[in-house]
Amino acid sequence: TSTKAVENRTPPNESDDLPRGAVEELAALRVIVEGTAHSTGAEFFQTLVRHLAQAVGVHYAFVAEFASPKTSTRARTIAFWTRDGIAENFEWMLAGTPCEDVVRGKLCHHPSGVRQDFPEDKLLLKWGIESYLGVPLRDPEGKILGHLAVCDDRPMPAEPRKLLIFRIFAARAAA
Repeated sequence: TSTKAVENRTPPNESDDLPRGAVEELAALRVIVEGTAHSTGAEFFQTLVRHLAQAVGVHYAFVAEFASPKTSTRARTIAFWTRDGIAENFEWMLAGTPCEDVVRGKLCHHPSGVRQDFPEDKLLLKWGIESYLGVPLRDPEGKILGHLAVCDDRPMPAEPRKLLIFRIFAARAAA
């Protein structure tokens, strides 16, 4: 009977010994790797922003570059995810937007009230954006190439796990 009891036991789940937060982080990392490992070019960035939005739990995510190598006043999306899927890329002036701080080299997080903080940003108003998180994308020499950002129509409190996941996605995008 003891042999049958051993045979009928299910093998332990690999996450049984890990705290819930660690299990969530591992799942998010798996999504990052699996979601971006086999794609390149535009498909890579579209996959990246889709998986980023899912991993961080937001409705909007985008990766952007400077619209021209000669100026850092305009940006254009390389890939843009909305709650409905991949959307058409667009260009915008950085002045008066939270993205302006990001392309100056700072991580920029507005957990709530971003529309009030940037009243001239028409897209924030149009989409009803409440929160924003953006990080610059740098080349190996540290030069800013563009930025990765997520935003939502709900508040986005600072959570270390989400910040870590966001930074990992940014590293993948910059690479």
